[in-house]
Amino acid sequence: MAKYPSLLEQFRSFCFQNKPQKLEQAIEYFSVFGGMSWSDDLTKSLEELK
Repeated sequence: MAKYPSLLEQFRSFCFQNKPQKLEQAIEYFSVFGGMSWSDDLTKSLEELK
């Protein structure tokens, strides 16, 4: 068993927690925020959240 979650597991967790409307949006925000444990406001642009 792996010590750390795989990238796919992190992505699934991110999508479950943040509920993006589109796959492209999910990939874009996940690439910036990764597997952080807090929720991101996906209604705001990335520029506003940085």
